[in-house]
Amino acid sequence: MTKNKSLLELPLKSPSEPYSTLHEYIQGEGGEFALNAFAEDEELILIECAINYMSMEPNSPIYVHSIFTKVNLPLRPLPPSSRNWRKSDGKLEVVFSSGLEPKQGSFYSKLAGLPYGAKARLIIYFICNEVYRTKSCEIDLTKSLSKFMKCIGSKVTGGDTGTIKYFKDQLRRIARMRVEAIFHDSNHAEISELGLHGTQLWQFADYNRRENPWPQHLLVNQQFVDSVLKHGLPLDRNAVMLLKNNAFAMDWYCFLKQRGNGLKEPYMLMWKVLERQLSADYKRLADFRKSSVKALKLVGTVFPEAKLIADEKGITLLPYDPEPAYIKNRKRVEKLDISEQLSDDFLRRLRSSSE
Repeated sequence: MTKNKSLLELPLKSPSEPYSTLHEYIQGEGGEFALNAFAEDEELILIECAINYMSMEPNSPIYVHSIFTKVNLPLRPLPPSSRNWRKSDGKLEVVFSSGLEPKQGSFYSKLAGLPYGAKARLIIYFICNEVYRTKSCEIDLTKSLSKFMKCIGSKVTGGDTGTIKYFKDQLRRIARMRVEAIFHDSNHAEISELGLHGTQLWQFADYNRRENPWPQHLLVNQQFVDSVLKHGLPLDRNAVMLLKNNAFAMDWYCFLKQRGNGLKEPYMLMWKVLERQLSADYKRLADFRKSSVKALKLVGTVFPEAKLIADEKGITLLPYDPEPAYIKNRKRVEKLDISEQLSDDFLRRLRSSSE
């Protein structure tokens, strides 16, 4: 493959002509040929994800508040005693605070816990998009958790290990969470609260009643509605659906969409700065960098127009064409069996591809 500063730099072996990107290669040679040309598991994951992305019909965007693309929630659960999660982006500091909730069988309250992982991010995306779409403080949860999950592209499974249980837990945490954005400068700090006030979201009585096992509405304040309408950033719905099992890749995708939007010249970011901003709780900077490179390769399969250079110091974002060559000369890739429905094995490997 010729050097083009793409996120993906696999050795493309073409029998006919050279290709500069993975997506052009798949479009030119076909998905089946591309799958047979690579042997490494990591490469096959990228090929499969790119094929799935290229086989999808264009979809409506998901609008997310830009603050959730600059800083992110934890990747993994925090200790039960954790009250705050702080992340910064230059002069912007964001503090996620755990709220309180009643403790069953007691007159005392307890910490609800901070949301974490991929499902928490999908719920945040859903909330922001519904606010942007309806311009309303009241979000309809469609009276059913199953419908709510399907509208953000997730499988619906019950039981102790099913997705329903984890979505309920993350939505409960989000309903209690408070978000504060602090803008620092040399003279003072301005605090802007963006809390999701969902007092009707979770009630223990509803949880135990068969006739109403799931709350119907979520309430957010008008300040949050106004802020989403002003600062909503469109995400590719197809990209989100394919990355939905990998929280770290989702964070990098949102980061690139936000930082690369309208970029006119190269922009350098150090790994140390990126680690403070992104939600990766790694003990060593080298581990963060290694996982970031793996996640960025995965993001490149669903965001082919993005370009960057990664080295030991950090990453340099480059201006990019919002319509890369394979989109301008679009010929939708024929769906393979793996594109009809993402296999459990593919999703498992996708989830672990940046761990």
